[in-house]
Amino acid sequence: MIVAPTWRSKAYLQVLRERGIVLNTYMLLPGKEPKWDGPSLVSVHSGGKRIINFSPSESIPATLEKIPSKIVKMKSSDIESKESLSQIDRLSESVIIYSGVGGRILKQKTLNRGKRFLHVHGGYAPKHRGSTAFYYSLLEEGTFGVTALWLDGQLDTGRIIARRKYTKFPSDIDIDRVLDPILRADLLSSIIQTRLKKGKYPSGVLRKSLRPAYHVIHPILKHVAMKRYFPNFFRV
Repeated sequence: MIVAPTWRSKAYLQVLRERGIVLNTYMLLPGKEPKWDGPSLVSVHSGGKRIINFSPSESIPATLEKIPSKIVKMKSSDIESKESLSQIDRLSESVIIYSGVGGRILKQKTLNRGKRFLHVHGGYAPKHRGSTAFYYSLLEEGTFGVTALWLDGQLDTGRIIARRKYTKFPSDIDIDRVLDPILRADLLSSIIQTRLKKGKYPSGVLRKSLRPAYHVIHPILKHVAMKRYFPNFFRV
């Protein structure tokens, strides 16, 4: 796994650790982790089912200390720098779970190196692809979609391994820093346990949609979605 200092990486590591999933190698991108200003422990559940008691303030190194695995510190924060690509080339693994900095589309020079990059998108692709797509699915149908796919150099158009829609969330939860990362981690852990753990790497299904990709949601639309489904978040 390529690990950037983000909420998503924190969620991935904590959920995988809780479920006993240990990867071969964790490649850490340098940078400062975001600071958490909320409760030390957040209970995340969907549809009445508990997913994890997430600790957003726990640092990535602290989580990795509890995981018996190889840790590689990347020399550059740019995943596609000459130094980073050289480190990636030296990996013996053929599949890389990508938890890099958000909003970046990997170039073909990175994808065509004999490795497959697995990404978990916050949206039910291809219907909801692009940035902050989960807000649009909340507005349209009251669900939170997540999609695991192979990166192909375009925006959430790669072959789909698995998709899932989540419903009924805590009304006071932080969407961007907690719910979105944890739901992605939940689907990721599921496909590792059922499809990847035994070396079964599915080619995935290519699904096309005529709908355009979504852009970063406007603050007013984001406010509408949050007031509708997370009304108590504004009072915490």
